[in-house]
Amino acid sequence: MPLRLLHSLSERLARLNHRRPLLYDKEYAERATYAYRPTPRYVPWGPDTTLVQVPLPLLKAAGWRKIRERPLRLSVKSYLDMETGEIIKKRDMFKQRLPVPQNNSFRFIEQLSIINSQLSKRARDLCIFLLKMRNSRGSFVLPLSELIDGYINRSAPVSRMARARKQHYDLIGEIAAAGIIAQEQALGSLFQKRCLST
Repeated sequence: MPLRLLHSLSERLARLNHRRPLLYDKEYAERATYAYRPTPRYVPWGPDTTLVQVPLPLLKAAGWRKIRERPLRLSVKSYLDMETGEIIKKRDMFKQRLPVPQNNSFRFIEQLSIINSQLSKRARDLCIFLLKMRNSRGSFVLPLSELIDGYINRSAPVSRMARARKQHYDLIGEIAAAGIIAQEQALGSLFQKRCLST
């Protein structure tokens, strides 16, 4: 390849990269606000972390039918403070009112057990639709009334919209009684999407 052609290609690439940064451009990722994720202050301490089997009644409530090997979850007994370097027991964190990180390894099974055991089939279908429409701030991407209208009209337009809304708001009451929806635009703490917290 001639040197002149190689030089012009490198200039074009440099101009393209200047206009539109590459996917893994380190400088652009450091400047971008969405790429910043702070490291958590308290992380599980490895030697005091064990694997524990999930209780069988909870699995059955979550919808497991045939259970050959039970899933495992993390059981964290102490945490490492990333700022001071000290190791703190979980019970001491509760006593000192420090923020204890949520154990996300057990979260999905708890969500499934509530959805499958406390909701009827129609309410469960609406609940799954609403959970697909969550955002990362603990609420929904649209107002709840618009989401319900979209759920009602998902297959075809409905002629008696007032009656359909009333039936679906009764289902919303059932979902709220199970603790999935806390307020009109807020989800219960167990069903909120989790971001990396400090």
